[in-house]
Amino acid sequence: MRGIIIDRNAKTVELVDKDWTLKEMQKIIGGFIESVAPPVAGMIMYVNEDGKRLKLPQWKMPFMLQGKAGMLSYCGNAVIRGEPDDDGNTTGLEKEQAESLLAFLKAEIVWE
Repeated sequence: MRGIIIDRNAKTVELVDKDWTLKEMQKIIGGFIESVAPPVAGMIMYVNEDGKRLKLPQWKMPFMLQGKAGMLSYCGNAVIRGEPDDDGNTTGLEKEQAESLLAFLKAEIVWE
């Protein structure tokens, strides 16, 4: 299943197509995962639930809500996947969705 890995330390954004396990996502994130809604519909993002407390390096992503633009701040690495299906299982990103999001993230992420 397609997903995107945001590696804060390497400052990279990568499209990956694989079967994901909780342990793999925790390894990428660097701890317990917390789901957050990214500023794009149809997907879900996972981050380290203790990222702020651990003072992991930050990065920012722009968003637009009701005609107002802003920046959302995240700490550490992230994994973006498709939103859950009716049974609660996380799905993969659609090909066009993944490619579009990858281009957006590579152009718009602000590394701090």
